[in-house]
Amino acid sequence: MPRELDAAELWAIIEDFARATRNARKAGFDGVELHGANGYLHDQFLQDVSNRRTDDWGGSIEKRARLMLETVDAMIAAWSADRVGVRLGPSISLYGMGDSDPLAAFGYVVRELDRRRIGCLTMLEPNKNDLEKGVAIEKVAKTFRPMTSVPFIANTGFDREKGNLAIEGGDADAIAYGVLFLANSDLIERFRRDARLNKPDPATFYGRGPNGYTDYPALPGQKAQVA
Repeated sequence: MPRELDAAELWAIIEDFARATRNARKAGFDGVELHGANGYLHDQFLQDVSNRRTDDWGGSIEKRARLMLETVDAMIAAWSADRVGVRLGPSISLYGMGDSDPLAAFGYVVRELDRRRIGCLTMLEPNKNDLEKGVAIEKVAKTFRPMTSVPFIANTGFDREKGNLAIEGGDADAIAYGVLFLANSDLIERFRRDARLNKPDPATFYGRGPNGYTDYPALPGQKAQVA
């Protein structure tokens, strides 16, 4: 059964992220990203649908955001602010996530991350399932981009046209593509040529063997690659 983490365990988790950051730096990575979305631990602490604590790690927005910000600070200390990114999903309902006031909760975090001058901030737009559930913030990039001056990356549901429009309109500095890359290892070249995309097959996303990973056709002159 799930149980409430005590303060000592939380500080140990924060140090785990700092250690992972040091390891990534030593291994030659360009940077690290704290995944604070999709119902992961830091997301659970931030959003009040899951954080019911009454101690220094729950209750007010500031206390609910504490684990995320303490972790970011530890990661920055382990490397540098410009090498640390954060990923947030204010309208992602995955695993029952949600908040009574996502604009206030995530707005606070976004402004705090801006104050720390992190390397980049990635924020997820709601997907079709999220929208059908009636999320409070339908246009995440348009809502939160004005709150920060750090490099802003938008994610979820973008194709070539939508991505270009978001960048040209100032809603994002870059677009992150995930699912499209699974089916198109040569996605950048396809965008460059405005070529037709392979359609992703979700049934093969988490299976064993090559199906869904190495069997999508590449463009002529391009070689299929595995990330």
